[in-house]
Amino acid sequence: MSDSHYVPIEERWLGLDKRAIPYAVVMVALIALLAYVIPAINDAVGWDDGTRAGDVIDLGGGLTITPPVGWLLEDGIRTSDDPAVPVQPDNAYALLANGGISITVVGSGWDGSADELMDQANSLREDSDADDDKLFKVTGSRDSVTTSSGIVGVSETFTSATGDGKTFAFAVPADGDSQSVGVVITVRSAADGLAEYGAAIDTMVSSLLRGEQTP
Repeated sequence: MSDSHYVPIEERWLGLDKRAIPYAVVMVALIALLAYVIPAINDAVGWDDGTRAGDVIDLGGGLTITPPVGWLLEDGIRTSDDPAVPVQPDNAYALLANGGISITVVGSGWDGSADELMDQANSLREDSDADDDKLFKVTGSRDSVTTSSGIVGVSETFTSATGDGKTFAFAVPADGDSQSVGVVITVRSAADGLAEYGAAIDTMVSSLLRGEQTP
């Protein structure tokens, strides 16, 4: 009775079945692609837009904020950019990320107080179906915050289904031809992230500034 698994000598190479070598090469190449090439590409692309010293985010109408150095700017316009459409203060948005922590900055037209803006932000989250807002609950007291340029706002910490967070709300008064603006800064993090990056976050929040009107 013949052995159905017998491989003739002329079909062997270093003891291996020559017919299986192409498949093995493809498998090794695929493993290398998944293990090394794709992660390397992700790293290169993911951090290609990392923030650098001197970067300032344009929130429109002369309103700016300075991000922490080395964070990924996933969305937003720097003051050094030349966008086709200028940033409008009543529809401004920026998103920064660093590992498991993110910071969103949202600007909109607002004539009320910072407290009223925070109340509105909390109400929207409580009614939201987004995963980040599920089980949203404010924790701790509401505190007053003042930026280095004198803009007064409030802050609160919260918990949600995805982790801990902190919200800052500022009612920026009109300045010359610039309208009054509400700015909500939301920090979301896994456990301990707020403590680890607390100083960088506070520095960014404190940098909120309304200067000269941007072109």
